[in-house]
Amino acid sequence: MKVLSLYCGAGGIDEGLKQAGIKTTLAIDLWKDACETMKLNHPDTEILCDKVSNIKSSLGRFDLVVGGPPCPEFSRANKNRTFNSCEVDLFWTIVEIVHPKYYLMENVQDVIKVTNRENYLVNVSDYGVAQDRLRRIFTNLPLPLSTKKKVMKDVLKQNEYEYLTDFAFPNRNQKCPSRTMNQLSMTLTTMKHFYLTPIPIYTRKYLPEEKHIWLNKDKTGLDNGMPCREITNQERALLQGFPKDYIFYGKEDSVRKQIGNALPPPLIKEFFKDIGNYVNTPIEHNL
Repeated sequence: MKVLSLYCGAGGIDEGLKQAGIKTTLAIDLWKDACETMKLNHPDTEILCDKVSNIKSSLGRFDLVVGGPPCPEFSRANKNRTFNSCEVDLFWTIVEIVHPKYYLMENVQDVIKVTNRENYLVNVSDYGVAQDRLRRIFTNLPLPLSTKKKVMKDVLKQNEYEYLTDFAFPNRNQKCPSRTMNQLSMTLTTMKHFYLTPIPIYTRKYLPEEKHIWLNKDKTGLDNGMPCREITNQERALLQGFPKDYIFYGKEDSVRKQIGNALPPPLIKEFFKDIGNYVNTPIEHNL
């Protein structure tokens, strides 16, 4: 099977395909560090570090086209989102040019406002990822059955702290932006405000000032003297469903962003692990 991976990033989709027994043939992304990450983990895949628009006219035939166009234009975390659909439209243009038997595009849930096609809104926690994370999946493959669920303690394997806390300010008005290791992680973004803490943290809105606890000014602990620490990039990767031996290229900030922007591989594995059963079954494109 020939596979084209557009906007591949650090390879969340490609790693999921690999775990399902499918090798990506050609992967394309403009982000140099992400391309280097792909090379380290998928050495048999041809990697092009370029704009997808630059290669549109030179593509051959592929059996499968996958990809995750950039999502900031549609993300609820982006207060200045514009819903510019240029890259999403380009993905569909390439699908129409290549006319693969199978396709899959992923993005944040509000991308539906610019691309009205058949889709599934899925939570990756239903597919063995220890994180509460919604994603919109456009594909002509059936939705896989849910798998055994995991919680944070299943993947982090750390005994120092009992809670993961989101110290984002103004913290989205949650009463308690902390979750125990027996729960799913909250949705991880690319930012640096996720900390392991020994106690649950409550926001100022729900506690009087004299009882409020937060990060200290140096972000080295809590302002009541208790220790805490930011989660590591490896812990982020584990919460995104990457295998422990997956290698990320680049400086700390770049790696954090690569992980935060990736689609968890276990979801893709579930979509494609039984693809052999569809070989002789007609699949509708519905483009």
